[in-house]
Amino acid sequence: MGVAKRRAQSHIRNQADHEFEEAHAESVELKCRKEENWRYYVGFKPSERPSPEGAHRLCHGVAGASEPCPLIEACKAFAHNLPAGVADGVWGGQVWIDGIIQTD
Repeated sequence: MGVAKRRAQSHIRNQADHEFEEAHAESVELKCRKEENWRYYVGFKPSERPSPEGAHRLCHGVAGASEPCPLIEACKAFAHNLPAGVADGVWGGQVWIDGIIQTD
């Protein structure tokens, strides 16, 4: 991986972390930032990849049991602007691999 690509990836990840930190400063609870949940959202092994339905439940909540993420639309928009391969994981209730939304 080239130096420029690593710098771009680092910048994007730092920007995302900054946005999440601001949300925490505003007392917004984000399930994806809880340590015990992190592996289900970003950096999962291919064998542990959530299904599209699982990703939807993680971010949208379960009717009557949990609330949807208050940043889901911002998260989804952020993911649509990431270069391919930068942030494989669950973003905005969708599973992303190499910049493509997984549907199965």
